[in-house]
Amino acid sequence: MRLRTSAAIHAATALLCLAGCDSAAVGAHPGPTAAATVTLDDRSPARTVTVTVGSTVDLVLHSTYWSALRSSAPHTLQPIGAAVTSAAPGCVPGQGCGTVTARFLAAAAGRVVLSATRTVCGEALPCAPGQRSFAVTVLITG
Repeated sequence: MRLRTSAAIHAATALLCLAGCDSAAVGAHPGPTAAATVTLDDRSPARTVTVTVGSTVDLVLHSTYWSALRSSAPHTLQPIGAAVTSAAPGCVPGQGCGTVTARFLAAAAGRVVLSATRTVCGEALPCAPGQRSFAVTVLITG
């Protein structure tokens, strides 16, 4: 029951974000987008997105266990503030339900990798090797 409730909360949170955000999901636009906000997340199969200089890139990871969200070229894709962790409503401490969101500014043309890591994937449950890291490539055009 608790697992179904958690899954329902995750689904509702994702739908609210998609409905309320002025953004494009990874893979939605194969070419460069005009300077805008683009939201990337760990649930999309696409791992490359193209944006223009001046765009804002939001990285949303669906577990509060994610950390070390970073840009491989912070002068090209600049962090805007610190990452924000938001627990899902009704989440029991230790479950990791919620999101970690980091915002970046595409300041110059180039190729950048946004990445994050985690070691825990559930209450006292270590992550399998394929679940320990996340990476997405951002191609920034002038």
